[in-house]
Amino acid sequence: TFQMEAWDPELFPEVCPGKAKYTGRDRYLEALQDAVDIFGQGNTGCVFVGGVTMVPPSGHKTWQEARDSHVEGNRWMIKNGIFPIFTPLRLPPGSVYGADPTNQAKRPPTEYYLEVAQAHHEDMEKYGLYPKLNKLLECPFDCLMSLYGADLGILAHGGDPGSWLTDTVPDEANWLVKFVASVQSPVRAQ
Repeated sequence: TFQMEAWDPELFPEVCPGKAKYTGRDRYLEALQDAVDIFGQGNTGCVFVGGVTMVPPSGHKTWQEARDSHVEGNRWMIKNGIFPIFTPLRLPPGSVYGADPTNQAKRPPTEYYLEVAQAHHEDMEKYGLYPKLNKLLECPFDCLMSLYGADLGILAHGGDPGSWLTDTVPDEANWLVKFVASVQSPVRAQ
């Protein structure tokens, strides 16, 4: 799983200056295609941050523009056998974008995420990627931690992080379930 963060070729260098300087957007795309050649369709993923292209001063001016760019990136990934994953835009204090309070107003509305997710689903069906998908890509470790990492107490209320983990990975190799269980216990005691 490569984390490109943003699809838009013009905004990629502004959103990801280090990645643009040291790797480059084109190299990320080549690496993703190489990974599919090696591991097969459905065994490679790419992470985008939903709405991040709205934050830079030269970024998308409307959430619809940002949505269209995100959908275009998802579609390219899916057509090429790559599973696109997205996390919502978070602007924590102290982060580059979170340090500016005016950026909070640039976060996309719920409709952005719903429409990106709907297009994602439709493209997954259209290009037949669902049956090829490696189940472990459906919720990679970084996705799990973004959901539970801020408040591990949610695990105590939500139960098992996913029965597919216990159903598909042998107990002795299931490091993720062991890790989640190890951090879950102290939270329950509180």
